[in-house]
Amino acid sequence: MLAAQYGAYKVHHGMLHEASLLALTGAPDEADSAEARRGIFARLAGLTRAARALWGSASTMPDVRRLLFSRSLVELAVMMTHAIFADVTRVKLGWDAKATGLGMAFSGALSVLVDLAVLPALHSRRLLTRNTELRAALLGAVCVSAGLVALSFATQPPAFLRGLALLALGTSIFKSAMNTMTMGMARRDEAGGVSGAVDATEAVCRVAAPLIGGTLLEQADVDTAPRLGAGLAAAGALALYALAPAQLRKGWGERLGAEEEAAQLAEKKRQ
Repeated sequence: MLAAQYGAYKVHHGMLHEASLLALTGAPDEADSAEARRGIFARLAGLTRAARALWGSASTMPDVRRLLFSRSLVELAVMMTHAIFADVTRVKLGWDAKATGLGMAFSGALSVLVDLAVLPALHSRRLLTRNTELRAALLGAVCVSAGLVALSFATQPPAFLRGLALLALGTSIFKSAMNTMTMGMARRDEAGGVSGAVDATEAVCRVAAPLIGGTLLEQADVDTAPRLGAGLAAAGALALYALAPAQLRKGWGERLGAEEEAAQLAEKKRQ
């Protein structure tokens, strides 16, 4: 709808030919376009009602909301630091635009490496399974918090890059485990809504993170945002541990019990 309105604006100001607009939007005439807009608003209202009904569902959404709350704390911590990354490197390390770009590329390359190599290796060794998702998410959140602490106290590039590597590792592990846990909680008919809720949570964090990070940068110093982020990530880990659904805790306990039993059997064999 917004694209069609923008196209009409461009036609009115001579920036786009009307025939081109019709070819792009498929709008036949003004009356049909008005009817289409009313239909779009009606569908949006219907989607809003459906989203509210799903969000208030007593089936799985309470558990999903708890997971999303924990996730939002960690996501906000990471995005808040990324939002002021250039200012942090310029003030703390004296990096210019080129060095800052290389640092951001290093962080992105680490994330890709973790996604393509580290996580598949963990899955292949069955270290990230349905029964270990909670532990993996907690580990990722702790790594995020430790990485942000390292970034806030780093005064030399090697220490800063080590903190960046820890942050990238923790972020990838945390998001992978949280995605699996969250979608695993949803019923088949709620999967689309839950996926949208995850995306909406990330979108809110993307909007809030630069505002909070920029305010802290202006009112305090460059180390305040990473340190606050470390606290948020730690709070997210605690919230996840406290609010994790019962079935995830049950799976964790079963896996721990199986590991303890296997260790006891191995010890008996050695004796």
